Amino acid sequence: MAEGVKKILSSHATSKKLWLIVLFLFLAALLCFPLFSNRVLAQGNKKVILITIDRLSLDELTEADAPFLKRFVREGTVGLMNCRTAGHSVPNNTYLTIGCGARADGGFYGEESFNSKEVVDELAGLEARKVFEHRTGLIPPEGSIVNLGIADIARKNAELAYGAVPGLLGSTLKKNGFKIAVLGNADINGENHREVCLIAMDEKGLIPLGNVGSTFCLNDSSMLGGYRTDYDALLDSAREFLGKADFLVVELGDIGRIDSQNHLAEEAVVVAQKTKAIRNIDQFIGSLLEATSPKDTLVIIVSPTSSRAMLKEKARLNPLIISGPGFKGGTLSSDTTRRHGIVTNTDIAPTVFSFLGAEVPYQVSGRSIFAVSQKEPIPYLLNLKTKATTIYQIRNTVLTAFTLFVIVSILISLFALFAERRGKMIKKGRHVVLQLLLLWVISLPLAFLFQPSFVAKLPWGAALFSFMLALVLALLSFCLRKKSILGPIMTISIATSLALLCDAILGSKLMLQSFLGSCPIAGGRFYGLGNTYMGAVVGSSIVGITALTTKFHKNRRIALTVVTLFLLVVCVVVGYSKFGANVGGLITMAGASVVTWIRLKGERANWRRLLYIAVVVLLLLVIVVSADLLVGSGQSHAGRTIELIKTDGAKAVFDIISRKLTMNVRGIGSTPWGGILVVMVLFLPMVLMRLEQSDWITPELLWFFQGLVGASGGAIFALIFNDTGIVAAGIIIIYVWVPLLYLLLSEKETRFL
Repeated sequence: MAEGVKKILSSHATSKKLWLIVLFLFLAALLCFPLFSNRVLAQGNKKVILITIDRLSLDELTEADAPFLKRFVREGTVGLMNCRTAGHSVPNNTYLTIGCGARADGGFYGEESFNSKEVVDELAGLEARKVFEHRTGLIPPEGSIVNLGIADIARKNAELAYGAVPGLLGSTLKKNGFKIAVLGNADINGENHREVCLIAMDEKGLIPLGNVGSTFCLNDSSMLGGYRTDYDALLDSAREFLGKADFLVVELGDIGRIDSQNHLAEEAVVVAQKTKAIRNIDQFIGSLLEATSPKDTLVIIVSPTSSRAMLKEKARLNPLIISGPGFKGGTLSSDTTRRHGIVTNTDIAPTVFSFLGAEVPYQVSGRSIFAVSQKEPIPYLLNLKTKATTIYQIRNTVLTAFTLFVIVSILISLFALFAERRGKMIKKGRHVVLQLLLLWVISLPLAFLFQPSFVAKLPWGAALFSFMLALVLALLSFCLRKKSILGPIMTISIATSLALLCDAILGSKLMLQSFLGSCPIAGGRFYGLGNTYMGAVVGSSIVGITALTTKFHKNRRIALTVVTLFLLVVCVVVGYSKFGANVGGLITMAGASVVTWIRLKGERANWRRLLYIAVVVLLLLVIVVSADLLVGSGQSHAGRTIELIKTDGAKAVFDIISRKLTMNVRGIGSTPWGGILVVMVLFLPMVLMRLEQSDWITPELLWFFQGLVGASGGAIFALIFNDTGIVAAGIIIIYVWVPLLYLLLSEKETRFL
């Protein structure tokens, strides 16, 4: 028999057939592999464990006696997380925002999650699955967790302009074949606090696996609120579900419970109880991590909501720690912030998707978190938090003082001009003082850019330093007045423009530490040109370059070439994603530049010119956004906007316009002078065009006046095309009103009034 087999195998024909069969099977397996690739990925060894320790601060984390947590921080990567939402900083909103990957509002019933067979005492003792079925028409699977407020949550977020989809994280993972489980709660005093489910639920309000019931709560009269987490029971369940789930979310509710009761106890008692709770948490995390594989498990520890003390101090940057593949030391960052050590709560969802291999949905506004090298990350982050908090605490006061100083200076100058027009002569020396005052005003944005390093320790001293530096700059520039009337205006404007443009190209390091720059706590913008400094760039660039080219305005071709090239460079820097990254600013700058160019050519505005402006602005926008998509891979605001428009079409455009209009109306109504400012912006071009017909306007000043008209047009563009356009428009018209009043107050011109 053996010899027979050998004869068969030795046969050439049989051997050839066997090779053909093997080749066929290999090709079949290769072709079928894509059909099962998702399943293989979903059933792979990769896991994500998300642990929530709500209302924990970075200071409490670093000062605690917690060896396992400190080792986790040391071996992983740590950062500060902006926890802004679509509403107030409360758990319903912060937890849901993490689950949506976009700013969301958890409504009034977000915490109402239950095990499907759990009895809901407040609703006639019905089981949660029955209540869920009555409210949604869906029958939940056996052993699942249900959120009873899902209908209200979905309805509320559909009305918002942030594009948040409740349950997006859970739904996306479920579609990709990943299993999800949630454990734990923060229940206290008979109140349900299962906000943790808002992170992992799907769009129907369901979580397939887990336990959020009273199993993990122990009565403890020594604790504020009378409850604490049963860490032994929670640990046993967590170990069990590690083998069942690819994405496991665990709520450790004790810090949140204590913080919710801190107004009822002495501070020393609160500190002592938090210290005890952190020790228990530390032991739990140490034991849990022993059951994980560091090679294929991503562990995320997050504090979704700021504590009461942090909210009071306006220190709303919460700790976030990630350990696992790619996260070994350093600090956290993301393309959302582009800042070392700072990420946002919307960045967590895309990080989970990326690690597990799921495609990031377009509705997610955040970007994946990554590690950046940083020596001694904890001292760096503490210093970063202190500086950001200190600036944020007095930021509004400083901005108010700046605004009042500008308004008062302009009003005093106007009063002086009207008084002289009525025959009340003002002494020559007072004109000089008023001109110096106006130069002081226009020097402030530049002075605030060079904010001293001691701002964290002496914030009011830093603010005073900026005002004094602006005065010095005004005095120095005033010395140029003898050579040219426009000398001081030109010098300050060009210096401001060049300083801001260079800083934007080099990463906006100066702007991001300025009172007038973007704030990581406010979270409106984390990189590039914020709207305040964008307004300064637009105003100073146009006013500065037209003042500079008055010297050779007679050779109009050369002058126009210089103006065109300079303003084109400014447009690129403002709009390009690696520099200013401000699309609204690009539209504003491009529109203002074209208006200036048309006016310098001596042409009047008409429908044809307006169409010309629109075409040029659109062309510049397409060029800059295309460069962003090619080089920046769509990671900037412009790239994300294009992604939304490609997917949602007209709805995305409508949502963007709606959001911008809403924010502008809110911005105008937030200050008593908002309406006055809008009137000043809208009527300023007409005032300038009326004044340019006066007989005291020389050919040189007429050239400069066209720049003022162009800048005032930029203020109108800023008002229309930016989220907080009232801010940008207000800064731009400073660079129009101040030069105008400065000229009117000069010795040579006052006699013509």
